[in-house]
Amino acid sequence: MAILFIGKGNTKVHVPSPTQKAIADGTAEQDAFNKLNDLLRAVDKDMDAAEKEYRKAYESKNDAKKRKAEARIEQIDASRTAILHKYLKDNPSSPIGMFVLNQVAGYELDVDVAEPLYNALSKNVRKYPSAKEFEYRIALAKKIAIGQPAIDFSQNDTTGLRCRWHLSAGNMCWWISGPAGAGLAGRRTLMS
Repeated sequence: MAILFIGKGNTKVHVPSPTQKAIADGTAEQDAFNKLNDLLRAVDKDMDAAEKEYRKAYESKNDAKKRKAEARIEQIDASRTAILHKYLKDNPSSPIGMFVLNQVAGYELDVDVAEPLYNALSKNVRKYPSAKEFEYRIALAKKIAIGQPAIDFSQNDTTGLRCRWHLSAGNMCWWISGPAGAGLAGRRTLMS
């Protein structure tokens, strides 16, 4: 199986024989992706082994071996993340820079980690559509970070009444509005 990273140009896939792994190359993106995979090969192999050990411990209900495998998985994951950080530092103009940064950042973006890595990327990489999306993620993460004022939002409750959360003059306000005659229209509860 060949893993492809599609880019401009022609990607070539070489299949030496039906029993051998296919090899892809031919574009800057694919070549960078191959280089990254070479850097990650050892930790990915270790991770496969550690995950197999975890599954074996889970199936045998051996909590001690599960904890040991979990600790090993965390250690390998930290090693993998360090390799990705180094790749970004050493290759700020990499055509796969945003792909790598998204791997480092993960789902729960830590602005203190992700923003300096993003800013270290070349201006050309930061022009990618995926980079603009990442800028939005950084801005949003800053707005909803612990210690920041709550953002305004509204939604319907289970009965269809529109509820709105709002921060006003340092007080948190919960507004409930509903159809006329419901007795709730304009009702306001202040919490401080």
